[in-house]
Amino acid sequence: MPSSTAPSGEPRALLRDQVFQHLFNAIATGALAPGSHLNDAELASELGASKAPVREALQQLREIGFVEIVPNRFTRVTELNPSHLSKSINTMWVYYELAIRVGVPALAGDFEVIEEVMAEMREATRSDDRPAFSATMYYYFRALAEAANHGVLLRSMERLTPHLQRTLAPRPGLIQPEQIMVYLERVHERALAGDVDGAAAAFNELAATPRANYIRSRTASTES
Repeated sequence: MPSSTAPSGEPRALLRDQVFQHLFNAIATGALAPGSHLNDAELASELGASKAPVREALQQLREIGFVEIVPNRFTRVTELNPSHLSKSINTMWVYYELAIRVGVPALAGDFEVIEEVMAEMREATRSDDRPAFSATMYYYFRALAEAANHGVLLRSMERLTPHLQRTLAPRPGLIQPEQIMVYLERVHERALAGDVDGAAAAFNELAATPRANYIRSRTASTES
């Protein structure tokens, strides 16, 4: 049986993934605000795709809690729940510290991957590319968990990450990438030195006052 192909010649699965990523980024950064209604025909026209990959992408977004779909009524971006924000942040911060503690020793001096990710994070900061910064920050700690081959940690991070990318994506009025980078540079410096406790301590500086300020600012913005 021939594979399903869109008019552009690209496999439908590839278009679905592209549509998914486009909508994911728009929701995560707030470009598509909570409560925004989504019309598959309008999205298909806007993105130059057929309705099928758009509908598949919307189903994927529903599965991770980014959209809600009521058949024959509406499809819309889900509301942010401020009551879940603090718990989500605290949980991911625990994961990130664990990634440091298990990953830095596992690197055994081979720092190429985290050096590459850090370079991407610096570039995202310089160019004020907020979606890229949010994603590369996650990939930095994911690289540490992968170095340790810590499957449980990786799966836990993956489940929580979409919501963290949405709620923690830096926005005007909240903690900015350049502020976060001050702390991450310290984490990276100590990681390169093989100083696990020092890297964890530097990370916990990030996970203290700036995090508390972020939670207060984000909660206020969602309730206004």
